[in-house]
Amino acid sequence: MLSVSIVTFFLFAEAFGLYRFEVYHLWKASSKTIFLSWLLTFLFLLLFAYIINIVEDFNRPLIGMWSLFTPVLLMGWRSIGCKIQQYYFQDETVKKNVAILGANTIGSYI
Repeated sequence: MLSVSIVTFFLFAEAFGLYRFEVYHLWKASSKTIFLSWLLTFLFLLLFAYIINIVEDFNRPLIGMWSLFTPVLLMGWRSIGCKIQQYYFQDETVKKNVAILGANTIGSYI
């Protein structure tokens, strides 16, 4: 069930563009995307557990706590990741030079 939840969250997060560079540093946009992706993942998991008839095997208060704390932990993890990335990549010397083979008008534009 854990692997199903991880794969489902990653699919929803990718579908909503959570891993795009433009959204990565915007806290408000990424937190909304995380919450929406998690909500859809949670609903999918409930439906999946109901279909294969394993809903009764899980403790309801534990499922409630899991559904509330997981988005908070995901947002915290993303926030920590952003801070670490800003710390390590604040220096401008990290940029690298590249060579474009077959440099034509499109290559010079890049």
